Amino acid sequence: MAHDVQVTDADPGHTFAFTVAMLGATIAEWSYRVEPTDGGCRVTERWTDRRSGWVRRVDDGYVCSMLRTADRRERNRQDTRTTLATLQAKVEAGGG
Repeated sequence: MAHDVQVTDADPGHTFAFTVAMLGATIAEWSYRVEPTDGGCRVTERWTDRRSGWVRRVDDGYVCSMLRTADRRERNRQDTRTTLATLQAKVEAGGG
């Protein structure tokens, strides 16, 4: 099933945010905030689940079976760490 993605904030070097919708309903919001630090920058990723309770239970069961994981929240945490590590590597290599 296709998802609709809409960018809600894009300030290069500072913020990037978008929503994800399915069947006309927003199901998630994602945002990235970049803050300068003494050695470079800190990137903060935030995910907000906007699914209703029953949709979340059904969807989580389906997604967990597809991802072969029992804990979707932990899988999301792992994926977030991977995304941020990849972003860091690209930027440090001059590719971001």
